[in-house]
Amino acid sequence: MMSQARSSNSQGRSCETRLFKVADFVFAISFAGYDNGFRLLPSFGSFARKAADLDSLLFTLTVDDNVRPVPKARRERIRE
Repeated sequence: MMSQARSSNSQGRSCETRLFKVADFVFAISFAGYDNGFRLLPSFGSFARKAADLDSLLFTLTVDDNVRPVPKARRERIRE
């Protein structure tokens, strides 16, 4: 069983978050507004954690299909 928590994001949509640990690194994955997102990651099941020291959280990845790219006219190159 994967560790999970439900919350709402700033747009009021449900957001499911689960914790994982790989090579002693703890990270979280959140699916915003997509209830079955973790069905797409069955291979992550063995890395799931019920609890973790959140101070050691390496990163949180939020998957949100409603996020759209910035229009090309507003993009800036970060290097040449």
